[in-house]
Formats: sequence, C-alpha cells, structure tokens
Amino acid sequence: MNVKKSWTIIFYLILSFGAIGLLSMLISNPVSLVKNLLIIAVVAGVIYFIYRLYLRKSPKDYARYRRAVKQTKKRAKDKERSPSRPAHLQVIQSQSVRKTTPVTKSHKRATNHLTVIDGKKRRRKKLFFLE
Repeated sequence: MNVKKSWTIIFYLILSFGAIGLLSMLISNPVSLVKNLLIIAVVAGVIYFIYRLYLRKSPKDYARYRRAVKQTKKRAKDKERSPSRPAHLQVIQSQSVRKTTPVTKSHKRATNHLTVIDGKKRRRKKLFFLE
C-alpha cells in the first residue's frame, strides 16, 4: 500500500470521527457545543493577538521598507518618462536648428548605506600558506 494513500485514509477516518462527535454533541447537548466552540474561538483569537503583537515588524524596519518602495517607484517612473533610443536610431539635428539649452544642475544622489564585509580572507590566506 502506498504511504500517501495510507495517510489519506487516516486523515479521512479522523475527520469522520470528528464529524460524528459533533453531530452527537449537537443532538444530545447543543448548549455545550456552542460553549466549546466559543472557547475555541476565544483561545484562537488570543493566540493570534499575541502573535501579531510580538512577531510583527518594528516601525523602523517598516519605515525602511516604505522608503525603498518609494525609491523603486520613482526609478520606474523616471524610466517611463525618458525612454532611451539606441544609438543607430537617434535623430541628429543640423547646426542651424540646434538651440542652446540651459545647463541644469544635477541633484546629488543619496549616499548608499551599504558596506562591504571582507570577512576572514587574510586568515584563510595565511592558513593556506601554512599547509
């Protein structure tokens, strides 16, 4: 017998026992069934609340994420505005038609806060030479 098939049979067997138990409780004592279901819902709600309270991201991480999303959207918008043409398709204007355009100052880019971590390269080289 296939292992997957045996687990499927066990799953449906447990599911059918649960359904039989719920039906018998509904027939014999419906108030107790409602009480048990409310207790289960309250316990699940408390567990979910504790999970959301302790495992959610800190506001600092969320602010960094929002800033990164904003930068990504801005870059995408800039790419849409100025589609670049390949060099062989660019229009070359004659000297008489060219106009002098005022030189605009380019804005400073924000500094990148990424650092390179070298690790233990030197130590590895020393160990390599000792072998």
